[in-house]
Amino acid sequence: WNGGVLTITNAETDGVAVSSTGPQNGCKYAPPGDTCERTETINLECGTFSAQQSGSEYNGEVSWVIKGADGETVAEASSTSSATFSTCGVTAAPTPTPPVPPVGEIPPQFIVSGFAESCPNQAVFDGVYLPVAKTKSERWYYKNENDHYMYWDSQCDGTGAINLPNLWIFDETEPSTTPENDLDEDNTCVFGAFKTSTSMTPPLGTTTWTVACGSRGWISLSITLKVAEDRLITNGYQLYNTISQNGNNVMTSGDRALIESGTYTCTTCATSQTMFDVELFGNIVCQEDGLSCVLDGQQTRRQMRILDTGDSKLTIKGIKFFRGDPRKPGVFPGGGGMHVSSRCI
Repeated sequence: WNGGVLTITNAETDGVAVSSTGPQNGCKYAPPGDTCERTETINLECGTFSAQQSGSEYNGEVSWVIKGADGETVAEASSTSSATFSTCGVTAAPTPTPPVPPVGEIPPQFIVSGFAESCPNQAVFDGVYLPVAKTKSERWYYKNENDHYMYWDSQCDGTGAINLPNLWIFDETEPSTTPENDLDEDNTCVFGAFKTSTSMTPPLGTTTWTVACGSRGWISLSITLKVAEDRLITNGYQLYNTISQNGNNVMTSGDRALIESGTYTCTTCATSQTMFDVELFGNIVCQEDGLSCVLDGQQTRRQMRILDTGDSKLTIKGIKFFRGDPRKPGVFPGGGGMHVSSRCI
């Protein structure tokens, strides 16, 4: 039992008070002819709850209903005097996992981290993984900015001679969409990391993977996968605070700024020379094709200065840079539309 709803009700009464014992307070006094009903949210793993009638005359029933967190009725009963229910030992519905789109839809991007921190020679497996295509198992495989891959394989050597079935895998080799198994077609099980799972989608959260870590051999490491979030942008103020390093709600590296079609000028700007100072990786993308998202520098500022993208890629797509600073690079260093620092890749 991990929480739910307790509803205590009594029918029409002639002056009846109904109460629940334990952590919750009961119904208030019900005047003659009224129905007293109270809904309580229960978060205890184990507790006992009761309803008790009292009054000079009683002409109804006390009833209670327990519903789990999923809304399904767990138990219910009624009594002409009192009713008691214990949540101890009641099995709760499983805690829901984070939502992932059905197999038939384009899945989200995933941000992977943990390799660089614990096994630096496998740092190329960190990054943002974009969906590429479905394999024979109807699962998608993914590619990051370092041209490394994440995919699922039912039998990594194709024969079962190596007993490693049902793996999510990080690999430098792109998987094939043709075979049923051994998707990297090497007739063995050589790759960067693996985790046993039959899930249709990569395992989210921080979980344990087995990683090939150079001279340390195969070791168990905590690797984190999370769904990259979309930030919908509809005005210049939002855009500045999402992508510029001095914004007050800068997106997490690996997320995506999804910009609504329109023209964006300097509502809030990074400096007198630049609209946006960007120091992150991920995606800054126009919602529509045809360069319908316009960054207008009004001939007084460059649109972007890319300061640092860490060890990953920043993708800017479908955005028109319009009327940048014509004085650059004459008066100020860097381009009139975009200046990319040497620290960026």
